[in-house]
Formats: sequence, C-alpha cells, structure tokens
Amino acid sequence: MVQWNSVFPGAVTVLDDSGTVLDFNTAAERLHLSAGRSLSRGQNTEQSYSAFSQRMLTELLTEHRIQAGTVESSGELRFVYQAPWGDGVQRGYLELSLPLSQPLAPPHAEPLAPVQPVLVGPGLTLRPLAPGDAERLVALSAAASANYPLWSPSERRLSATRRFIASASEDWQTAQAALFAIAPAARSEELLGVVGLRRDALDAGVAELGYWVGPDHQGQGLGTRAVQRLLAFAFVGLELRRVQASVLSTNQPSLRLLSRLGFVKEGCRRSACARNGQLCDLELWGLLASEHHALASAS
Repeated sequence: MVQWNSVFPGAVTVLDDSGTVLDFNTAAERLHLSAGRSLSRGQNTEQSYSAFSQRMLTELLTEHRIQAGTVESSGELRFVYQAPWGDGVQRGYLELSLPLSQPLAPPHAEPLAPVQPVLVGPGLTLRPLAPGDAERLVALSAAASANYPLWSPSERRLSATRRFIASASEDWQTAQAALFAIAPAARSEELLGVVGLRRDALDAGVAELGYWVGPDHQGQGLGTRAVQRLLAFAFVGLELRRVQASVLSTNQPSLRLLSRLGFVKEGCRRSACARNGQLCDLELWGLLASEHHALASAS
C-alpha cells in the first residue's frame, strides 16, 4: 500500500467494493478514535463507520460516483472527498478528509466556459448558432440531415431544430463541442451551413470535425475556408492535439477538402453505417497540431 502518512496531510481510508477497510493512515485512525470508534484493516463499514456514514458509503460503492462536501465530526469541521478507485485487480472507494477553519464558500456564479467567439475568415464569418437560425436551418438541413447526424437536426422539424440549436449552446458551455453557423462576412445574420468540433469523450485533446454547406453554396470553396478557419481555432484557441473526421468513402468533394487541408487518410471502417438502406464505408482522416502548424508556417 502507499505510505499515506508521507503523501497526504489529512485522513485517508481505502475500502474495497464490499466496504471492507483495506488501508488507512494515522490521521484516519485518530479521527475514528475521537468519534469513539476503532479502525482496523479487514473491518467492514458496519464496524468502523456510523450508521449514516455507512449508508452513504454503501450508496457510493453501488453507484460508483464521486462525492465531496463539508461535514462536522466530533466538533470539527472537515472537507471530505470520496471517489471510486481501481487497479485492474481490485476496486473500491477512497476517502480523503482535511480539517477546515471555516465552511467552504460556494463559488461565485460564473459561466462554465467563456462566451463562444465569432471567427472571421476570408469572405466568411463563423458565429454561434442562434434561435433565429431555426427556420433557415430546417430548410438547409433537409438535404444534409441524412448524411451529417452530428452536425444537423435529427428531424426536419422546427421543434427538433430549436432543440439542436439549444443543445449546441449547452455543449459549448460544457466544453463538449463547438458548433458554428457559416455566414457571409458582410451578412453575418445569414446561414449557409454548419461547421463544428466535438471533443472525444475519452481524450479532451482530440476532436471530431464535421461540416456541411447548403446545396446552393457548394463548389465555391466555402467549406474549405470554413474548415480552415475552424482548424486554426482548434489548434491555437482550444489547444487540441488532433482533429479527425469520418467521411463516407463516396463523398469525393469532402475527401478532397480534407486532403487539401493536410489531413492524412488513416484507415477505412468497412460497412460502418447505413445510408438509404445500403451499408457504406467510412474513411478516417486525421490532422495533428504539429502538421497544421507546419503547413501554416509554410504558406
């Protein structure tokens, strides 16, 4: 076991997933003794915790969730942090606690993330999707919704489109995604398409790229310029390590766009999705931050 006395100044108790005490440090032992309870390895929570604390730990062990807060124990105010742990062989719960001189003040009300920026590029503006875009988005996405489910409403209805726009704002606030409306530079209130990034759930340094442009605006380089501007924001503003895109193998304009911007084809997921009742292959393309910076320096 870790020498907890030397690495953490507060009380540490380690439990397995049945609630049995595996390890603890001197501070934890003193804390239990001050409450009139002993603490020893091999004990169950029924022997070493109060009835209330035991119920709380049982719930946490069952649900595998994290809990943190301030509690008063034997006249002392403490900050307690409880979280699951696992080493591939065993798993259980870790409890850390520290004495406090006063209760922790609630954080000031602040936004969870900065305001989503407006990005300006050659002849275009990338701006956050707005409620007023709903009707235009319904019309534009009619041809794209079947091919770009992450980047357009799931249904061609106004209610679904409004939910899509609201979720785009929420995803920015929680740092899950950054979706932008593509608009002309001189008329930023218009909507010509959508471009965006969605972070990988397991690696915050990686994001999936998506983009589409309305049929009337395709073949004019608009998609290339929009993605190019978004990539600069991705690698500099968001400090991503990698951007990747999954594209239908039959979507030649999109594959050419990625190639022009320096993406490398990394593989093919055969029969990875269905379109119009037929199985289709998805090509995986990737671009690293170092590659993007090198291309930007050379241009």
